[in-house]
Amino acid sequence: MINKVILKSGILYIAVCVAVALSCKTALAKSTSNRNAFAQSNHINNVNTRACVLPRIFTNYTEVYNFLIPGLDITENIKATTTSSGFISKSGAPAASPYSEYMILNIARDSATKSEILIGFNPGSGKNYNQQEDDRDLSGPGAPVDLWIMSPDGVKLVSKWMSLPKVTRADTVFLTAKAALSGRYTINRSKLTTIPVLYQIWLIDKYKKDSLDLRHNDNYTFDIDLNDTASFGSNRFLVITRQDPALGVHLLNFTGTKAWEGAEIEWKTENEADYTGFTVERSIDDGSTFTAIGVFLSSGMGSYSLPDKTPPVGAGYYRLKIQLVDSSIAYSKVVKLMFSNLNNSVTSNPISIYPNPASNMINLEIEKTNAVGTAKNHSYTITLISNTGYIVKTATTTSQNWQADITGLISGNYVVHVLDNNNKALVGKGTFIKL
Repeated sequence: MINKVILKSGILYIAVCVAVALSCKTALAKSTSNRNAFAQSNHINNVNTRACVLPRIFTNYTEVYNFLIPGLDITENIKATTTSSGFISKSGAPAASPYSEYMILNIARDSATKSEILIGFNPGSGKNYNQQEDDRDLSGPGAPVDLWIMSPDGVKLVSKWMSLPKVTRADTVFLTAKAALSGRYTINRSKLTTIPVLYQIWLIDKYKKDSLDLRHNDNYTFDIDLNDTASFGSNRFLVITRQDPALGVHLLNFTGTKAWEGAEIEWKTENEADYTGFTVERSIDDGSTFTAIGVFLSSGMGSYSLPDKTPPVGAGYYRLKIQLVDSSIAYSKVVKLMFSNLNNSVTSNPISIYPNPASNMINLEIEKTNAVGTAKNHSYTITLISNTGYIVKTATTTSQNWQADITGLISGNYVVHVLDNNNKALVGKGTFIKL
Protein backbone atom coordinates (compact mmCIF):
# COMPACT_ATOMS: atom_id res chain seq x y z
CA MET A 1 0.00 0.00 0.00
CA ILE A 2 1.04 3.64 -0.42
CA ASN A 3 1.67 5.25 2.96
CA LYS A 4 2.27 8.82 1.93
CA VAL A 5 1.95 10.93 -1.21
CA ILE A 6 3.33 14.48 -1.34
CA LEU A 7 2.84 16.66 -4.42
CA LYS A 8 5.62 19.21 -4.83
CA SER A 9 6.44 21.15 -8.03
CA GLY A 10 4.53 18.62 -10.12
CA ILE A 11 6.47 15.60 -8.79
CA LEU A 12 5.01 12.87 -6.62
CA TYR A 13 7.22 12.04 -3.66
CA ILE A 14 6.01 8.66 -2.46
CA ALA A 15 6.96 6.53 0.49
CA VAL A 16 5.87 2.98 -0.23
CA CYS A 17 5.36 0.21 2.30
CA VAL A 18 4.56 -3.10 0.68
CA ALA A 19 3.93 -6.34 2.55
CA VAL A 20 5.02 -8.93 0.01
CA ALA A 21 6.64 -12.32 -0.22
CA LEU A 22 9.66 -10.64 -1.83
CA SER A 23 12.87 -9.38 -0.28
CA CYS A 24 13.15 -5.96 -1.89
CA LYS A 25 15.73 -4.81 -4.38
CA THR A 26 14.86 -1.60 -6.17
CA ALA A 27 16.29 0.26 -9.12
CA LEU A 28 17.51 3.74 -8.20
CA ALA A 29 17.03 5.03 -11.73
CA LYS A 30 15.29 8.27 -12.72
CA SER A 31 12.58 8.00 -15.34
CA THR A 32 14.38 10.65 -17.38
CA SER A 33 17.50 8.51 -17.79
CA ASN A 34 18.26 7.40 -21.35
CA ARG A 35 19.23 3.90 -20.23
CA ASN A 36 16.97 0.90 -19.76
CA ALA A 37 15.57 1.33 -16.25
CA PHE A 38 14.80 -1.98 -14.60
CA ALA A 39 12.11 -2.50 -11.97
CA GLN A 40 13.35 -5.38 -9.86
CA SER A 41 11.62 -7.90 -7.65
CA ASN A 42 14.51 -10.27 -7.53
CA HIS A 43 14.19 -12.44 -4.45
CA ILE A 44 11.23 -14.75 -4.12
CA ASN A 45 10.69 -15.70 -0.51
CA ASN A 46 7.76 -17.99 0.26
CA VAL A 47 8.60 -18.22 3.94
CA ASN A 48 8.97 -14.74 5.36
CA THR A 49 6.90 -11.70 4.45
CA ARG A 50 8.10 -8.34 5.62
CA ALA A 51 7.43 -4.68 4.97
CA CYS A 52 9.95 -2.67 2.97
CA VAL A 53 10.13 1.11 2.94
CA LEU A 54 11.16 2.18 -0.55
CA PRO A 55 11.51 5.96 -1.01
CA ARG A 56 11.38 6.88 -4.67
CA ILE A 57 10.51 9.81 -6.95
CA PHE A 58 7.64 9.32 -9.39
CA THR A 59 6.20 11.76 -11.90
CA ASN A 60 2.74 10.16 -12.26
CA TYR A 61 0.54 7.39 -10.91
CA THR A 62 1.27 5.12 -13.87
CA GLU A 63 4.88 4.91 -12.70
CA VAL A 64 3.65 4.08 -9.20
CA TYR A 65 1.69 1.03 -10.36
CA ASN A 66 4.40 -0.11 -12.74
CA PHE A 67 6.81 0.05 -9.81
CA LEU A 68 4.52 -1.82 -7.41
CA ILE A 69 3.69 -4.56 -9.92
CA PRO A 70 6.81 -5.44 -12.00
CA GLY A 71 5.87 -6.64 -15.45
CA LEU A 72 2.60 -4.70 -15.53
CA ASP A 73 2.37 -1.94 -18.13
CA ILE A 74 -0.41 0.37 -16.94
CA THR A 75 -2.72 2.15 -19.37
CA GLU A 76 -6.12 3.66 -18.72
CA ASN A 77 -7.81 0.80 -20.61
CA ILE A 78 -5.74 -2.04 -19.23
CA LYS A 79 -7.64 -5.33 -18.99
CA ALA A 80 -5.04 -7.91 -17.97
CA THR A 81 -1.77 -8.36 -16.11
CA THR A 82 1.25 -10.02 -17.70
CA THR A 83 4.40 -10.95 -15.84
CA SER A 84 7.96 -11.57 -16.95
CA SER A 85 11.47 -11.49 -15.52
CA GLY A 86 12.13 -9.37 -12.45
CA PHE A 87 14.08 -7.01 -14.73
CA ILE A 88 11.63 -5.08 -16.90
CA SER A 89 12.81 -2.76 -19.65
CA LYS A 90 10.87 0.47 -19.31
CA SER A 91 12.30 2.29 -22.30
CA GLY A 92 11.31 -0.10 -25.09
CA ALA A 93 14.75 0.48 -26.59
CA PRO A 94 15.65 -1.42 -29.79
CA ALA A 95 18.44 -3.98 -29.77
CA ALA A 96 20.93 -1.62 -31.39
CA SER A 97 20.37 1.15 -28.84
CA PRO A 98 22.53 1.93 -25.80
CA TYR A 99 22.01 -0.33 -22.78
CA SER A 100 20.73 -3.16 -24.98
CA GLU A 101 23.61 -5.65 -24.53
CA TYR A 102 23.21 -7.56 -21.27
CA MET A 103 22.67 -10.89 -19.55
CA ILE A 104 20.59 -11.87 -16.53
CA LEU A 105 21.78 -14.48 -14.05
CA ASN A 106 19.95 -15.93 -11.08
CA ILE A 107 20.67 -18.30 -8.23
CA ALA A 108 17.81 -20.66 -7.46
CA ARG A 109 16.99 -23.58 -5.20
CA ASP A 110 13.68 -24.31 -6.89
CA SER A 111 11.31 -22.61 -9.30
CA ALA A 112 9.84 -20.43 -6.53
CA THR A 113 13.06 -19.27 -4.88
CA LYS A 114 15.58 -17.24 -6.83
CA SER A 115 17.68 -14.07 -6.81
CA GLU A 116 18.57 -12.21 -10.03
CA ILE A 117 21.33 -9.88 -11.19
CA LEU A 118 21.99 -8.06 -14.47
CA ILE A 119 25.41 -7.57 -16.10
CA GLY A 120 25.25 -5.14 -19.01
CA PHE A 121 27.61 -3.56 -21.52
CA ASN A 122 27.42 0.01 -22.77
CA PRO A 123 30.10 2.22 -24.40
CA GLY A 124 31.46 4.73 -21.93
CA SER A 125 30.22 2.97 -18.80
CA GLY A 126 32.80 2.39 -16.08
CA LYS A 127 33.61 -0.33 -13.58
CA ASN A 128 32.79 1.60 -10.41
CA TYR A 129 29.25 2.25 -9.17
CA ASN A 130 27.39 4.90 -11.16
CA GLN A 131 24.17 6.11 -9.56
CA GLN A 132 22.71 7.06 -12.96
CA GLU A 133 23.21 3.58 -14.44
CA ASP A 134 23.61 0.91 -11.78
CA ASP A 135 21.13 -0.47 -9.24
CA ARG A 136 22.12 -1.02 -5.64
CA ASP A 137 21.23 -4.14 -3.66
CA LEU A 138 18.85 -3.00 -0.90
CA SER A 139 17.80 -6.43 0.36
CA GLY A 140 18.06 -7.24 4.01
CA PRO A 141 19.31 -10.39 5.75
CA GLY A 142 17.37 -13.64 5.93
CA ALA A 143 16.61 -14.25 2.26
CA PRO A 144 16.50 -17.95 1.34
CA VAL A 145 18.88 -17.25 -1.59
CA ASP A 146 20.85 -14.12 -2.42
CA LEU A 147 23.06 -13.13 -5.34
CA TRP A 148 24.70 -9.74 -5.88
CA ILE A 149 27.58 -8.00 -7.64
CA MET A 150 30.34 -6.30 -5.68
CA SER A 151 31.69 -3.32 -7.60
CA PRO A 152 35.44 -2.51 -7.48
CA ASP A 153 34.65 0.43 -5.19
CA GLY A 154 32.81 -1.81 -2.71
CA VAL A 155 29.12 -1.23 -3.53
CA LYS A 156 26.58 -4.10 -3.50
CA LEU A 157 24.67 -4.08 -6.78
CA VAL A 158 21.93 -6.02 -8.53
CA SER A 159 22.73 -4.50 -11.92
CA LYS A 160 26.04 -3.21 -13.30
CA TRP A 161 26.78 -1.56 -16.63
CA MET A 162 30.32 -1.40 -18.01
CA SER A 163 32.14 -1.08 -21.32
CA LEU A 164 33.01 -4.16 -23.34
CA PRO A 165 36.61 -5.22 -22.69
CA LYS A 166 39.41 -4.23 -25.05
CA VAL A 167 41.15 -6.83 -27.18
CA THR A 168 44.18 -7.03 -24.89
CA ARG A 169 42.42 -7.72 -21.60
CA ALA A 170 39.47 -9.44 -19.90
CA ASP A 171 36.95 -7.93 -17.50
CA THR A 172 35.92 -9.62 -14.26
CA VAL A 173 32.67 -9.25 -12.31
CA PHE A 174 32.80 -10.53 -8.70
CA LEU A 175 29.66 -12.28 -7.47
CA THR A 176 28.48 -13.02 -3.95
CA ALA A 177 26.21 -16.06 -3.53
CA LYS A 178 24.51 -16.91 -0.24
CA ALA A 179 21.71 -19.16 0.99
CA ALA A 180 19.83 -19.74 4.24
CA LEU A 181 20.14 -23.53 4.05
CA SER A 182 22.75 -26.03 2.95
CA GLY A 183 21.85 -27.86 -0.21
CA ARG A 184 22.01 -27.97 -3.98
CA TYR A 185 21.55 -24.76 -5.97
CA THR A 186 21.73 -23.64 -9.58
CA ILE A 187 23.06 -20.49 -11.24
CA ASN A 188 20.97 -19.91 -14.36
CA ARG A 189 21.60 -17.63 -17.30
CA SER A 190 18.02 -16.65 -18.06
CA LYS A 191 18.73 -14.05 -20.75
CA LEU A 192 21.59 -13.10 -23.09
CA THR A 193 20.76 -10.14 -25.33
CA THR A 194 22.75 -8.84 -28.34
CA ILE A 195 26.22 -9.21 -26.80
CA PRO A 196 28.49 -9.57 -29.89
CA VAL A 197 29.57 -13.16 -30.61
CA LEU A 198 33.16 -11.90 -30.58
CA TYR A 199 33.01 -12.07 -26.77
CA GLN A 200 33.41 -15.16 -24.64
CA ILE A 201 31.51 -15.15 -21.31
CA TRP A 202 32.67 -17.52 -18.57
CA LEU A 203 31.34 -18.34 -15.12
CA ILE A 204 34.30 -19.31 -12.92
CA ASP A 205 33.87 -21.47 -9.80
CA LYS A 206 37.04 -20.92 -7.78
CA TYR A 207 35.96 -23.38 -5.08
CA LYS A 208 35.58 -26.31 -7.49
CA LYS A 209 38.19 -24.99 -9.95
CA ASP A 210 35.56 -25.28 -12.67
CA SER A 211 34.18 -23.03 -15.39
CA LEU A 212 31.11 -22.76 -17.63
CA ASP A 213 30.74 -21.13 -21.04
CA LEU A 214 27.67 -18.94 -20.42
CA ARG A 215 27.19 -18.18 -24.11
CA HIS A 216 26.50 -21.82 -24.94
CA ASN A 217 25.26 -23.13 -21.57
CA ASP A 218 22.53 -21.71 -19.37
CA ASN A 219 22.88 -23.38 -15.95
CA TYR A 220 25.49 -24.49 -13.43
CA THR A 221 24.63 -26.74 -10.44
CA PHE A 222 26.61 -26.56 -7.22
CA ASP A 223 26.33 -27.26 -3.49
CA ILE A 224 26.39 -24.88 -0.55
CA ASP A 225 27.48 -26.21 2.84
CA LEU A 226 26.95 -23.69 5.61
CA ASN A 227 29.66 -25.46 7.61
CA ASP A 228 32.15 -24.71 4.81
CA THR A 229 32.50 -20.95 4.34
CA ALA A 230 34.45 -21.43 1.10
CA SER A 231 31.34 -22.93 -0.55
CA PHE A 232 29.43 -19.64 -0.47
CA GLY A 233 30.00 -15.90 -0.08
CA SER A 234 32.14 -13.50 -2.09
CA ASN A 235 35.14 -15.66 -2.97
CA ARG A 236 33.61 -18.42 -5.06
CA PHE A 237 32.11 -17.11 -8.31
CA LEU A 238 33.37 -14.74 -11.02
CA VAL A 239 32.05 -13.80 -14.46
CA ILE A 240 34.82 -13.13 -16.99
CA THR A 241 34.19 -11.48 -20.37
CA ARG A 242 36.92 -11.41 -23.02
CA GLN A 243 37.37 -11.21 -26.75
CA ASP A 244 37.95 -14.43 -28.67
CA PRO A 245 41.06 -13.75 -30.80
CA ALA A 246 39.93 -16.30 -33.39
CA LEU A 247 36.72 -14.31 -34.01
CA GLY A 248 38.28 -10.85 -34.13
CA VAL A 249 38.49 -8.95 -37.39
CA HIS A 250 41.72 -9.81 -39.22
CA LEU A 251 43.31 -7.65 -41.90
CA LEU A 252 44.54 -10.14 -44.49
CA ASN A 253 46.31 -7.61 -46.71
CA PHE A 254 46.50 -3.91 -47.50
CA THR A 255 48.01 -2.76 -50.78
CA GLY A 256 48.46 0.37 -52.83
CA THR A 257 49.29 0.47 -56.54
CA LYS A 258 49.81 3.20 -59.10
CA ALA A 259 46.91 3.09 -61.52
CA TRP A 260 45.82 4.83 -64.71
CA GLU A 261 43.42 6.94 -62.63
CA GLY A 262 45.82 7.77 -59.79
CA ALA A 263 46.31 5.36 -56.87
CA GLU A 264 44.31 2.24 -56.14
CA ILE A 265 44.07 1.28 -52.45
CA GLU A 266 42.76 -2.24 -51.72
CA TRP A 267 42.38 -4.42 -48.64
CA LYS A 268 40.86 -7.73 -47.56
CA THR A 269 39.57 -8.79 -44.15
CA GLU A 270 37.90 -11.69 -42.38
CA ASN A 271 35.52 -11.89 -39.41
CA GLU A 272 34.29 -8.37 -39.92
CA ALA A 273 30.80 -7.47 -38.67
CA ASP A 274 28.43 -4.51 -38.76
CA TYR A 275 30.35 -2.86 -35.92
CA THR A 276 33.61 -2.69 -37.95
CA GLY A 277 34.61 0.60 -39.56
CA PHE A 278 37.40 1.34 -42.06
CA THR A 279 39.10 4.67 -42.82
CA VAL A 280 41.75 5.10 -45.51
CA GLU A 281 44.26 7.77 -44.48
CA ARG A 282 46.92 9.55 -46.55
CA SER A 283 50.06 11.45 -45.58
CA ILE A 284 51.92 13.97 -47.76
CA ASP A 285 54.58 14.86 -45.16
CA ASP A 286 56.59 11.63 -45.03
CA GLY A 287 54.14 9.95 -42.62
CA SER A 288 54.21 12.62 -39.91
CA THR A 289 50.46 13.32 -40.12
CA PHE A 290 47.60 11.48 -41.81
CA THR A 291 44.21 12.71 -43.03
CA ALA A 292 41.16 10.64 -43.99
CA ILE A 293 40.36 10.30 -47.69
CA GLY A 294 37.65 7.63 -47.45
CA VAL A 295 35.40 6.07 -44.79
CA PHE A 296 33.64 2.70 -45.06
CA LEU A 297 31.27 0.71 -42.85
CA SER A 298 31.59 -3.05 -43.06
CA SER A 299 29.61 -4.62 -45.88
CA GLY A 300 30.48 -8.14 -44.81
CA MET A 301 32.08 -8.90 -48.18
CA GLY A 302 35.66 -8.80 -46.89
CA SER A 303 37.09 -7.05 -49.97
CA TYR A 304 37.34 -3.28 -50.49
CA SER A 305 38.99 -0.74 -52.76
CA LEU A 306 39.34 3.03 -52.89
CA PRO A 307 40.73 5.08 -55.81
CA ASP A 308 42.74 8.18 -54.96
CA LYS A 309 42.30 10.31 -58.09
CA THR A 310 44.32 13.24 -56.73
CA PRO A 311 47.55 11.72 -55.38
CA PRO A 312 50.34 14.09 -54.30
CA VAL A 313 53.38 14.89 -56.39
CA GLY A 314 56.29 12.96 -54.91
CA ALA A 315 55.74 10.47 -52.08
CA GLY A 316 52.27 9.53 -50.89
CA TYR A 317 51.82 7.38 -47.80
CA TYR A 318 48.65 5.36 -47.20
CA ARG A 319 47.36 3.36 -44.23
CA LEU A 320 44.10 1.76 -43.07
CA LYS A 321 42.48 2.67 -39.76
CA ILE A 322 40.17 -0.05 -38.35
CA GLN A 323 37.61 0.71 -35.64
CA LEU A 324 36.75 -2.37 -33.59
CA VAL A 325 33.63 -3.28 -31.60
CA ASP A 326 35.12 -2.03 -28.31
CA SER A 327 35.86 1.36 -29.95
CA SER A 328 39.59 0.62 -30.00
CA ILE A 329 41.62 1.44 -33.11
CA ALA A 330 44.06 -0.68 -35.12
CA TYR A 331 46.24 0.42 -38.04
CA SER A 332 47.62 -1.39 -41.07
CA LYS A 333 51.16 -1.12 -42.34
CA VAL A 334 51.99 2.07 -44.26
CA VAL A 335 52.20 1.81 -48.08
CA LYS A 336 54.37 4.30 -49.99
CA LEU A 337 53.71 5.31 -53.62
CA MET A 338 55.78 7.70 -55.73
CA PHE A 339 54.23 10.03 -58.31
CA SER A 340 56.41 12.13 -60.63
CA ASN A 341 53.69 14.57 -61.75
CA LEU A 342 49.98 15.29 -61.57
CA ASN A 343 49.22 13.54 -64.85
CA ASN A 344 48.75 10.12 -63.30
CA SER A 345 45.15 9.97 -64.41
CA VAL A 346 43.97 9.63 -68.00
CA THR A 347 40.61 10.17 -69.60
CA SER A 348 40.12 6.63 -70.86
CA ASN A 349 40.83 3.12 -69.70
CA PRO A 350 44.08 1.85 -71.32
CA ILE A 351 42.71 -1.68 -71.57
CA SER A 352 39.76 -2.94 -73.61
CA ILE A 353 37.91 -6.26 -73.28
CA TYR A 354 35.79 -7.76 -76.05
CA PRO A 355 33.37 -9.26 -76.80
CA ASN A 356 31.39 -8.15 -73.76
CA PRO A 357 29.24 -9.99 -72.75
CA ALA A 358 31.07 -13.19 -73.70
CA SER A 359 30.36 -16.90 -73.42
CA ASN A 360 33.46 -18.69 -74.74
CA MET A 361 36.47 -16.42 -75.33
CA ILE A 362 37.51 -12.93 -74.30
CA ASN A 363 40.17 -10.73 -75.85
CA LEU A 364 42.15 -8.14 -73.89
CA GLU A 365 44.08 -5.32 -75.55
CA ILE A 366 46.49 -2.90 -73.86
CA GLU A 367 46.69 0.41 -75.71
CA LYS A 368 50.20 0.99 -77.06
CA THR A 369 50.20 4.61 -75.96
CA ASN A 370 49.69 3.46 -72.39
CA ALA A 371 52.16 0.59 -72.36
CA VAL A 372 54.79 1.28 -69.74
CA GLY A 373 57.63 -0.30 -71.71
CA THR A 374 58.38 -1.55 -75.19
CA ALA A 375 61.23 -3.95 -74.52
CA LYS A 376 60.75 -7.52 -75.66
CA ASN A 377 61.01 -8.82 -72.09
CA HIS A 378 58.33 -6.45 -70.79
CA SER A 379 55.53 -8.46 -69.16
CA TYR A 380 52.13 -8.06 -67.57
CA THR A 381 50.19 -10.10 -65.00
CA ILE A 382 46.50 -10.44 -65.81
CA THR A 383 44.08 -11.40 -63.05
CA LEU A 384 40.40 -12.31 -63.34
CA ILE A 385 38.35 -11.77 -60.17
CA SER A 386 34.77 -12.90 -59.56
CA ASN A 387 32.10 -10.61 -58.09
CA THR A 388 32.59 -12.41 -54.75
CA GLY A 389 36.26 -11.40 -54.64
CA TYR A 390 37.82 -14.76 -55.62
CA ILE A 391 40.68 -14.93 -58.11
CA VAL A 392 39.52 -17.36 -60.81
CA LYS A 393 42.35 -17.03 -63.35
CA THR A 394 45.83 -15.52 -63.59
CA ALA A 395 48.20 -15.29 -66.54
CA THR A 396 51.46 -13.64 -67.54
CA THR A 397 52.01 -12.22 -71.01
CA THR A 398 54.62 -10.14 -72.86
CA SER A 399 52.10 -9.16 -75.52
CA GLN A 400 49.70 -6.25 -75.50
CA ASN A 401 47.04 -8.59 -76.87
CA TRP A 402 45.80 -11.52 -74.79
CA GLN A 403 43.06 -14.10 -75.23
CA ALA A 404 41.47 -16.46 -72.69
CA ASP A 405 38.98 -19.34 -72.71
CA ILE A 406 36.20 -18.60 -70.16
CA THR A 407 33.85 -21.49 -70.88
CA GLY A 408 34.62 -22.98 -67.46
CA LEU A 409 33.55 -19.85 -65.54
CA ILE A 410 30.10 -19.56 -64.04
CA SER A 411 27.79 -16.83 -65.31
CA GLY A 412 28.22 -13.42 -63.70
CA ASN A 413 30.31 -10.28 -63.55
CA TYR A 414 34.12 -10.36 -63.51
CA VAL A 415 36.88 -7.79 -62.99
CA VAL A 416 40.16 -7.89 -64.92
CA HIS A 417 43.33 -6.35 -63.46
CA VAL A 418 46.45 -5.77 -65.57
CA LEU A 419 49.66 -5.25 -63.56
CA ASP A 420 52.98 -4.08 -64.97
CA ASN A 421 55.55 -6.62 -63.72
CA ASN A 422 58.44 -4.14 -64.09
CA ASN A 423 57.25 -1.56 -61.58
CA LYS A 424 54.20 -3.34 -60.06
CA ALA A 425 51.95 -0.49 -61.18
CA LEU A 426 48.35 -1.16 -62.08
CA VAL A 427 48.12 -0.54 -65.83
CA GLY A 428 44.34 -0.67 -65.85
CA LYS A 429 41.25 -2.65 -65.02
CA GLY A 430 37.99 -3.48 -66.71
CA THR A 431 34.90 -5.66 -66.37
CA PHE A 432 33.04 -8.17 -68.46
CA ILE A 433 29.95 -10.34 -68.16
CA LYS A 434 30.13 -14.12 -68.58
CA LEU A 435 26.92 -15.44 -70.13
